[in-house]
Amino acid sequence: DTQPMFHPSMNFQRGFRVFDWIRGQERDRYRPKSMAPKDVVERNIVAGNDEGMVSKVQQYVANTRDRQGEEDFFAPRVFARGMEFMERSEEGQPFLLVLDSFDPHEPWDPPEEYTSMYSSGYEGPDPIVPNYGGSEWIEPAELERMRALYAGEVTMVDRWFGRFMDSMEAAGRLDDTAVVVISDHGVALGEHGFTGKPFNALWPELTDIPFMVRHPEGVGAGGTSDFFASTHDVAPTILGLLGLLPQERMDGQYLSVLLEGGEIPARDHFTLGYADHVWARDDRYLMFSRRDRLEPHLYDLQNDPEAKRDLAGQDPDRVRRMFEDYVLADAGGSLDG
Repeated sequence: DTQPMFHPSMNFQRGFRVFDWIRGQERDRYRPKSMAPKDVVERNIVAGNDEGMVSKVQQYVANTRDRQGEEDFFAPRVFARGMEFMERSEEGQPFLLVLDSFDPHEPWDPPEEYTSMYSSGYEGPDPIVPNYGGSEWIEPAELERMRALYAGEVTMVDRWFGRFMDSMEAAGRLDDTAVVVISDHGVALGEHGFTGKPFNALWPELTDIPFMVRHPEGVGAGGTSDFFASTHDVAPTILGLLGLLPQERMDGQYLSVLLEGGEIPARDHFTLGYADHVWARDDRYLMFSRRDRLEPHLYDLQNDPEAKRDLAGQDPDRVRRMFEDYVLADAGGSLDG
């Protein structure tokens, strides 16, 4: 149901023999915004929401106006389709199934059963979408409600993912199927004075994501790794779990080797770019700044794991080294072009 995946410039369904798109998530132009009941829109925005976020809510409300129960929400529908696949799967027939759930991305509007686990006594409108930027737009009580809505959305996704895993067990596929779970980014909910995923807020809340691998035979069960893994490691890892030889045209690592207690080429650091900002991290320090080196941030995650004490002003030499030795080096020497 991740609608950007099907944009004309994306078309990531290519290569799959069968694909199923659940329409209506977020900004998907599934129905005219004029179909959004005004009272429902007003119940799901707060005074500080900017025009872009109000528009997002209008589109989303129009798309979802016919929902009746929990099974009609997006994450339940995505995992239910996966459960249907499991029920039809044939023993011994190889398959690759990809379930791409947009949730728990905003809008955060889970059934009240989930939100009430984390919130009580709130009587205002629900801030189901955050502005991307500083958190001054939202009142303290509204921020706490938004956190509860997010937690409720995560809990709903977790429950339906669990049901999908139960369906795998019922179909007898847990013993012959590897499972890889990954996300793409986190979200700021007031931490460091920001909300959403603005490009100038690259703290761990946005950049540290879950990446879990379940081996059908339990190899490496319960273990963790501090290897700097990311999304480009998914495909090689799946091939490794299938016992296939390395693919020279892939840049990622075979993390399946780590499950077996083996070693893979070290990554002593990791870099990324987001809009006009760059980010770098090694086993101790986190640095991010604008691509022109302005507005630098530096944190010692060993002694400050929540990244609350900015050391950029105290240690400009380390900022410079991380920018040049990590960011510029990984970019081939220049950020131009």
